Amino acid sequence: MIKNLYQVIGITQASRKVILGSYETLSQAEEKVTEAKAQGFYIDYRISKMYQYLVRCFDKDGGLIDEFLCRSKIQAEQALTDLRQEFHKVEIVFIGGNDE
Repeated sequence: MIKNLYQVIGITQASRKVILGSYETLSQAEEKVTEAKAQGFYIDYRISKMYQYLVRCFDKDGGLIDEFLCRSKIQAEQALTDLRQEFHKVEIVFIGGNDE
């Protein structure tokens, strides 16, 4: 099973984004935000899924052979182009997150 981790980003006064960590559960990510807020260094926080797209590869019988996680639509489209030569069917599935 492929894990899509939660990523915590802190935003500074100068609008600089800093990755504060990646966590398996939303509650762990929220704990990190609570800890960071207590320090008072960042003015805003974002919690988002690390990956937005899943590229799925199938054989000619429709059986799933492999899956790849991609951070952006551009990355997923490039993977789709590259993998079409290798697999019978390739599809992109949006799994959430944001494209920042």
